[in-house]
Amino acid sequence: MVTGAAVPEHSEARTTGEAVVRSMFSDYLKVVPFDWQVKAVYSLVHEEQDLLAVQSTGAWKSLVVHGAVAIEEGVVFLVVPLLALGADQTQDACAFHAYASSSVECFHLDGLGLEDQRRLQEYLNGIESRAGHNILLICSPLLLLNPLWVLVLDRL
Repeated sequence: MVTGAAVPEHSEARTTGEAVVRSMFSDYLKVVPFDWQVKAVYSLVHEEQDLLAVQSTGAWKSLVVHGAVAIEEGVVFLVVPLLALGADQTQDACAFHAYASSSVECFHLDGLGLEDQRRLQEYLNGIESRAGHNILLICSPLLLLNPLWVLVLDRL
């Protein structure tokens, strides 16, 4: 189940948009997506909708994030409930985007030391435009309460 779609499911604009997303998956990310993944990425990127995807373990929910970050220039946040899951997702994302030869930069914020966090914050603060940047930040809900990260994230 995917919720969050604002454009009628059978509209011409949605059909065309979903075809573009499906093509991106196969041409750029080198995978064949499920229909629900295409609908989810379309809703996230083209409709700028919040999304709740409920699927079983191993259903490739993370592919929706990979698709969105590959299409949308800027910073994509993935908040995960467990530190180990964040570390795994970051490792998988880095490997996946390297395989796809994409320019996505992936960071597990909870896994960075203080000095690395400071350097990443400076880098993110120095981004003048979203153009040309595809960045995936993965973190726990707790890290989002850190006042230093709140300042950085508010600016983005």
